[in-house]
Amino acid sequence: MLLNSLKVSSVLLATTLLFTQQSFAKPLAQKSEPKLSPYQSRIVNRLKKCPFGSQSEAHQKSEFFRVANKKYIVQVMCNLGAYQGAYEYYLLTESAGQIQSKPLDLLKIGERGEKLVDNSLVGYPTYNSFKKELTVFTKSRGISDCGAFGRYQFENDRFIAKEIRIKSECDGKYIEPEKYPKVYP
Repeated sequence: MLLNSLKVSSVLLATTLLFTQQSFAKPLAQKSEPKLSPYQSRIVNRLKKCPFGSQSEAHQKSEFFRVANKKYIVQVMCNLGAYQGAYEYYLLTESAGQIQSKPLDLLKIGERGEKLVDNSLVGYPTYNSFKKELTVFTKSRGISDCGAFGRYQFENDRFIAKEIRIKSECDGKYIEPEKYPKVYP
């Protein structure tokens, strides 16, 4: 009986070791970059205005977010700088075989506190499809000790600024962008 139990334990131990070694030996799956379909690429090329220039490889990192049946937010990546990208936003509607688009304006606060509105932004945007919320962190310099943070809600086919925070003093002290001083509303 003891011999059988030792055999069973040895088999279990050997199986566990083999499984563990195989698990660690396998490389972790890499998250692949979303690829645009040829149809989406044509749409991005038609929409993009990119007043500050554009890079063709950046366009492939553009994204489509479904907000309703045949209605999408299109995030067009114009270019990628040293540490953040430049983007444009559009609302795309497909109806009866036709595509209609309009720029989605975003409120931003300028260096002197002035309100700026257009469909572009620079930074690290994240769109949460479940909440229909766009957040963006814009670095003012590479070490991330100053910049801006914005939160926008997608409602009634437009983005509404819910909060904008800015830390203009580049003092070498990092704080979470969500804790920057609020400048809007």
